[in-house]
Amino acid sequence: MNPLILIVDDTPTNIHVLNEALRADFRIKFATSGAAALAIANHPESRPDLILLDIMMPEMDGYEVCRRLKKAQETQAIPVIFVTAKTDETDEEFGLSLGAADYIFKPIKSGIVLQRIRNLLERERLHQEVEAHRDHLEELVAARTMALSIAKEAAEAANRAKTTFLANMSHELRTPMNGIMGMIDLALRRATDPKQQAQLITAKQSSQRLLAVINDILDIAKIEAERMVLEDRPLQLADSVKNIVDTLGHKASEKGLTLTLDLPADLAQAALRGDPLRLGQILLNLVGNAIKFTERGEIVLRARRVGETPDAVQVRFDVSDTGIGIAAENQKRLFTAFEQTDNSMTRKHGGTGLGLAISKRLAPLMGGEIGVQSQPGQGSTFWFTVRLGKAAPDNQGAAPPAPTLPPDAPQVAIQDGDLSLRLESIADLNMQAGLRLMHGKMENYRRVLKLFADGHGEDVTLISALIGQNDLIAAEKLAHALKGAAGNIGALPIHALATTLDAALKRGDSTAACAALAPLAEHLPKLIADLQAALAEASRAVVVAAAEPNTEQRRIIGELLTLLDTDDIRARHLLAAQRTDLEAALGSARHAAVVRAAQRFDYHEAIRLLREQS
Repeated sequence: MNPLILIVDDTPTNIHVLNEALRADFRIKFATSGAAALAIANHPESRPDLILLDIMMPEMDGYEVCRRLKKAQETQAIPVIFVTAKTDETDEEFGLSLGAADYIFKPIKSGIVLQRIRNLLERERLHQEVEAHRDHLEELVAARTMALSIAKEAAEAANRAKTTFLANMSHELRTPMNGIMGMIDLALRRATDPKQQAQLITAKQSSQRLLAVINDILDIAKIEAERMVLEDRPLQLADSVKNIVDTLGHKASEKGLTLTLDLPADLAQAALRGDPLRLGQILLNLVGNAIKFTERGEIVLRARRVGETPDAVQVRFDVSDTGIGIAAENQKRLFTAFEQTDNSMTRKHGGTGLGLAISKRLAPLMGGEIGVQSQPGQGSTFWFTVRLGKAAPDNQGAAPPAPTLPPDAPQVAIQDGDLSLRLESIADLNMQAGLRLMHGKMENYRRVLKLFADGHGEDVTLISALIGQNDLIAAEKLAHALKGAAGNIGALPIHALATTLDAALKRGDSTAACAALAPLAEHLPKLIADLQAALAEASRAVVVAAAEPNTEQRRIIGELLTLLDTDDIRARHLLAAQRTDLEAALGSARHAAVVRAAQRFDYHEAIRLLREQS
């Protein structure tokens, strides 16, 4: 349908001229007064697409008509063209200021009027199309925004569900596993049949592997859920690297590999800040993989300072091996979860394929990146960088150091050469540090070592069981006591491991506690076994003869019998705590026999020895 034009003029001749010029292309309506024009324009069924408006009209001039049209919401969008004999520029300017789209002078030139109307209506049509398209886009955007909002809410709900599941599974999976492992340790200590011992050892190793898989899966889930929170605490790279050697050195030796460290002294001893647990986790993954996939040659762990600012150091670690190497097409899949270079690797070497995926995600969290350089048959070099803060000079917030005496403390005077030689050969014991605390008195040191060996043999098992029961407060008390005792005897690696465990338990972080407990479970039992062997073979203890027990000693023996009779592990702690009274009542020989029986979890033998004495 053609557009509708409203001609408003009080002169019929002008209306006729305009009608003749326009009727071929448009539908025409006319009005001879301003009031009539407004009535037509305000009627929805007769509302025109454009108005040609004279100015000089009786009662209501064209200016007032235009003003009223533009004021009313229903008619303000109708284009208005003034057609007038008023040729003064101020009149034209005033008309346009009222909102008119154009201003045409009389006498009317039909061709010019027609073309101007066509141009104006075409612009109006395009404008309306743009407006309609804009409105449609706004509707589309609103609909899309609503859809995205719904999707976002659904994703957040799914993430909350995943987070809840992660938290629940972290407890529900680890709790029974720690309980199982604790009970296996207890059963293993009481087992005497070699076949049964072999079966329990296999069960223990399988449990440890399963727990490692569970920890990896929960770690990757925690990282993807953005719930991985890194610690910011003092660390020294010398400690981090030593922990790796202590943990994996024997595996390299078993395969005949050389594990070489290349760590500059200034970097090794630098006071830095970061997350030692997660740094160690990456190093453990990379060095462990290098040992796993290397049959001969050496593994080199190298660290270098590659950048520095006033408050941080950028460190690059390289782990190079002489192993099988990795093809370029397989390197792209290495850092993907559950991927290995090929499926046969899983069958031959084991593993879940999560270690590198976790390392890939941890490195950016620590301000760095990770990569690999390798060629088949020529070994591999895995590298990663981390940003470590510089520790404050006063070391505020640092983990408590192992106890030491002032620099002017007396030098250690070793009085028992045989015992000292045996103690110096124990890997995790710094005999000089321990002796300084005893002011160089070997006999006092020997007694402290014996108390440590007698009192902390079951700490790992008890802590593991308590973590499994989610009793982190009780576990932390044991870890704290172990930390202090280890520092007091100079067992500095045990002190460091127990400090990490103690900090994790204080935070209530069972995941970090389980990770910190693993190396402690390897080192502490070996240290205690080495101490017991050294003390048994080179003991200088004074032999105490048995005496008639007094009332207090009888009470202690009665309490000890009750604990032993119910297989209560607290019997071990009572033996250590009441050593003086028990040795006086039982005599050195029988007391030592009771302690050995309790250490073996042979409680029936311990009960027999106690009752024979009484």
